[in-house]
Amino acid sequence: MVESKLAILIPEDNDAIYGLARAYQTFAEGKRDSAHIFRDFDEALVWLAGDNLEEKESLASFIKNA
Repeated sequence: MVESKLAILIPEDNDAIYGLARAYQTFAEGKRDSAHIFRDFDEALVWLAGDNLEEKESLASFIKNA
């Protein structure tokens, strides 16, 4: 199993994509460490980086510049 985290960010108004992401999350169980679905960017950052402010800022910068 790969030890990694995957945060999937889905817009509030897209229930169809949310359902597909939930299906992926179920499929990925046991194949990766963690995959979680979020509708809020900041909540996803907290889950990925915890309380580490420097890591949150680094992740946010990477995502916004990708």
